[in-house]
Amino acid sequence: MDCIECKSTSAEGASYCSKCGAELGHSLGETLRRKGVRDRQALEVEITESVVGRLMKWAGWLSKIVAVIIALLAILLGKSYLDLRAEVREGKAQISAMISDVKKDVEPAVASAKAEVTELQQNATRIRNEQGSLQADLARYKSVNQTIGTLQRELAVVKGQVVDLGNRDVKARKLITTGSEVSSISFSNLAGVY
Repeated sequence: MDCIECKSTSAEGASYCSKCGAELGHSLGETLRRKGVRDRQALEVEITESVVGRLMKWAGWLSKIVAVIIALLAILLGKSYLDLRAEVREGKAQISAMISDVKKDVEPAVASAKAEVTELQQNATRIRNEQGSLQADLARYKSVNQTIGTLQRELAVVKGQVVDLGNRDVKARKLITTGSEVSSISFSNLAGVY
């Protein structure tokens, strides 16, 4: 007998086509439906739906597990964050206390140092003024020394011209002094003066 599906000839007494597997006298689709065998695409769709269903079920459980893990992590991280925040606040308070302690210790020292600096600046100003005065005095002393040197040279010249009259008899008719300054002469013995 010839197969309706593939048109091939099958052996006598055979119930199914030896080439395509269809029941002789029926198409392959009818054969599959009668025997409970489904179409390949329908079967693949059912298998896919079944797999997707299982995966969705697993994903639901997995999402719940992940949600629980995330919630636990969030709780732990939140607690850690709060603990860290409390420690930061405590650290800030300790730092502020240390800064105020340092300020208490340093402020008197700074004030004392400022006073010393002010005193040193005043002393420096006074020393500069004294230095200026000393330099002016030094210039005057140099001038006086130059004058003294000049006078000593002139005195040496005059000394060579002066005659010592202490042991001699002096006879003078007139005594004339020169110069604008007051002159004084004293005599201890005036015998023989006219």
